[in-house]
Amino acid sequence: MGKFCQICGKNSGIYPLCKEHLKLKDEGKVVKDNKTNKWILLDDDINEENTECILCNKECYEGHLFCYDCYNKVKQIKKEFNHNRKEKDIQSHYFDIRDLVQKTNKVKQIEDYFVMMQALAEELYNIYDNDYLISRVYSDILSLYNNKKQNLNKNNSEQNDNFNDKDFREMWPREHQCEDGHYVRSLSEMLIDNWLYNHGYLHAYEKSVYMDTDPEAIVLSDFYLPQGNVYIEFWGIEDNEKYIKRKEQKIKLYNDNDYNRIDLTEKDIKRMDDIMPRKLGEFIKRKK
Repeated sequence: MGKFCQICGKNSGIYPLCKEHLKLKDEGKVVKDNKTNKWILLDDDINEENTECILCNKECYEGHLFCYDCYNKVKQIKKEFNHNRKEKDIQSHYFDIRDLVQKTNKVKQIEDYFVMMQALAEELYNIYDNDYLISRVYSDILSLYNNKKQNLNKNNSEQNDNFNDKDFREMWPREHQCEDGHYVRSLSEMLIDNWLYNHGYLHAYEKSVYMDTDPEAIVLSDFYLPQGNVYIEFWGIEDNEKYIKRKEQKIKLYNDNDYNRIDLTEKDIKRMDDIMPRKLGEFIKRKK
């Protein structure tokens, strides 16, 4: 198996760096970090020590780029991971997220991406004792932050307030296979999908929902049941302010457009045989 570039993650054959970064190494722009023994890309704008959380400017927590409260978001994200993923899949996810940062100037979205990058780096280390991402995530995030800072400050007051479900979902790959062949983004969604399938409910996953009150909104339902014309939304995160705000916005869109909706939480997942028939019964009359 070939190696991956320690700077960009591209296949680098037998070398620790790809051709591009080998050239930068010759120019003195890529050097080996004496602490981690890894190759890093020099960035004149990066300070050796960062003392303020890049998300909220509070004091950093134990050498991280986040404060204590923001670092808790990292811990929460890790709970939603599929902990059976292969090393290469975790690394690929990390670099996909890093690429997404480079493609957007939306402040809130970039902050979510930074949290995800940190969570993935820790996941790779915790499961496989592989420090490849841990050794670079600090410099990666800080470099991205500094490169984006001017645009972020400029666009902070110009954010598009239209609801966009894709921004959040694209952080989570469809890696959980359900019994009916659907691939979903979390274990809890897999349990919901399997329950619907095993009880004979035809359903779609991530169906687009047109909102007449806000035609520009991009809304994807977790599940849609043609029988009863009902949407199911699973709310899996309870103590993340951005997620809660997103939940409130989405529920308002459903309500304003008079759509049938069922809300499920993590507590409901533990007793679906009791919860689902009752909630579905409000919209669907089952034949005896």
